Amino acid sequence: MDGEVPTDGIFSKAASASASIMGNDGLCDGIPQLKLPHCSNLTTTKPTQKLVIIFSICGAVVLIALVFALSTFYSKSRKMKANKQTSSIGEQYLRVSYAELVSATNGFASENLLGAGSFGSVYKGTMRIDDQQVVIAVKVLNLTQRGASRSFVAECETLKCVRHRNLMKILTVCSSIDSQSRDFKALVYEYLPNGNLDKWLHHHPIEDGENRSLHLRVRLQIAIDVASSLEYLHQHKPMPIIHCDLKPSNVLLDGEMIAHVGDFGLARFLHQDSEKSTSWGSMRGTIGYAAPESMDWATKFQSMVMSTATAFCCWRCSLEKGQQTADSENPLAFTSMCKLHCQKGQQRS
Repeated sequence: MDGEVPTDGIFSKAASASASIMGNDGLCDGIPQLKLPHCSNLTTTKPTQKLVIIFSICGAVVLIALVFALSTFYSKSRKMKANKQTSSIGEQYLRVSYAELVSATNGFASENLLGAGSFGSVYKGTMRIDDQQVVIAVKVLNLTQRGASRSFVAECETLKCVRHRNLMKILTVCSSIDSQSRDFKALVYEYLPNGNLDKWLHHHPIEDGENRSLHLRVRLQIAIDVASSLEYLHQHKPMPIIHCDLKPSNVLLDGEMIAHVGDFGLARFLHQDSEKSTSWGSMRGTIGYAAPESMDWATKFQSMVMSTATAFCCWRCSLEKGQQTADSENPLAFTSMCKLHCQKGQQRS
């Protein structure tokens, strides 16, 4: 109960009134013996308490509403971000057909051939991307070659999760059928006009009638670029990547002589299960550049036999041509000289 206590009737006696007002703190005034607060003080205090309660309830409601709104906004932002990433991926890797690549390379014409490797050939072409004519390099896989399909998968798996200024930038891939209903697989890269490092080191390009060579400063910068790309691959998260076929012909140079490492057909993720590996075999890399531990015993034996047989044939050839020297007892020591003599003899014959 609350309110002002009357002072007449039964409330005029303290003894009878005290029994009926116990536990009712909202009462005020009455006879002096009850020692109740004045109603004026109670009315000033009570609205304040009510306001505190009202504000507390309102604050709790606002807080709950704010938490709910933030959680809703966060979930929507995550969905929007995921959709944005999906759309950006779709925009980043455009879809191309076999016919478009044929048109871009003029039917894979020989004059557009940039080079050939173990698993395919690379052609220069032009394609319209984002309303602009872009010069591209198309790597067409030779699927009749054993391991070419696995090389294609390995390169796709590697390049889809790496991004570095010193790595070849892939624009898109094409997996379709050609005009003769045969499987067709190709990778499309940005074209780098200065070719590969092997050409600059061993076959100097000719410009204005003069052979061009790499200055020491440029060589040092190329070495730094290649080291930067390897450091990125070896520290890649969540799983480091091993190139397995790093050599000058797989280092491409752009218009500013910045090096870009390419050809990830033999690449693999570190600690990858060998049975699940997409590489084409136990032999990883090119003989002369591959580490010995990357070959199995059969590959090592095959390489040794081929080298010995080649050296022996050249040695015999040099003897027949009268080119025997003091080193003839060691045919491996002058294999290159023997090859040169054999080639000259064959040309004369």
